Amino acid sequence: MIHNNTDVNSLMIVCIGGSNIDRKQFVSHKIKKNTTNMASSILTYGGVARNVSENLVKLGFDVRLITCYGEDNDGELLKNDLISKGINIELSYRIPDTQTSSYNALMDVDGEMFVATVSNLDIYTKITVEEIRNSLSKLNDVRYIFLDTFFNTDCIHYVITKCKEKNICLIVNPVSPLEAKKLPQNLSGVFLLVANELEACSLAGFSSIYRKFHKMIAKKIHAKGVENIVITCGARGAYCSEDSKKDRYITPYIAKVVDVVGAGDAFIAGMLFSHGIGGDFFTMCEYGLAASSLVLQESNTVSKLLNPEYLRSIIDNEVHRKAKTASNKR
Repeated sequence: MIHNNTDVNSLMIVCIGGSNIDRKQFVSHKIKKNTTNMASSILTYGGVARNVSENLVKLGFDVRLITCYGEDNDGELLKNDLISKGINIELSYRIPDTQTSSYNALMDVDGEMFVATVSNLDIYTKITVEEIRNSLSKLNDVRYIFLDTFFNTDCIHYVITKCKEKNICLIVNPVSPLEAKKLPQNLSGVFLLVANELEACSLAGFSSIYRKFHKMIAKKIHAKGVENIVITCGARGAYCSEDSKKDRYITPYIAKVVDVVGAGDAFIAGMLFSHGIGGDFFTMCEYGLAASSLVLQESNTVSKLLNPEYLRSIIDNEVHRKAKTASNKR
């Protein structure tokens, strides 16, 4: 694998969307319904835009986060954590008399999510287009904008239109099948969309029974104007479609799964790092899988091990592993 030596420190990215408190519980045995299950618990910090921001800071980007949090204890914890992680929140909003959103997940013994709930999402309805416009007007030389779908429809549509007008590289994550419905029919100007199978189905207008028909789904989303699409497929890796002309499946990197929460956010950050150093689309996807493989092996929402050098080493080791496997088959 050839690495471009370009430094991403000068590249500014604005992440727009959700930040919340994450409360996760881990059982030591297979979950049984209708009875008490013993579990350990941790409190961490999450939200798609927040997680992508922390990953990007670790990879050397100049990150500005536009999010909101409440005037409560959770909000104070969240704010202090963002600052301690080196995430610039000068453009974010603290909403008075409002509770901070929270994410609560029960993880099965295999590390897969058994069930999750999100509360106090109404805080995101309080941010207006004018506030988003005002925040963005304070910035120059923005190279990328990452957008999740926690904010209201008007804000989401404004950001997409703004990026198209200013030729800013826009990356979108739909967050969930329900939140995906906030996205407009015309997605022209979206450089990259990363979604899981159910989110992609929702965006394409298909029932979830068609979630394995990746090529058909991608074709529908490309027709909306999206340039590049990644459909993440869990343990099966990812389906990657470039400008509706080239596509391929990329197999996951070997990892012992502890917790899947945060893997998609790391995937997005890995892709952006690769793009920042000159990687083509399919190399970007490899970097995405490499970054996600790190967080899969931890209970943290963002891997403590993530940095540019380590990410490059994972890529190189995987290339050598695949080459050795291919050689042994001859």
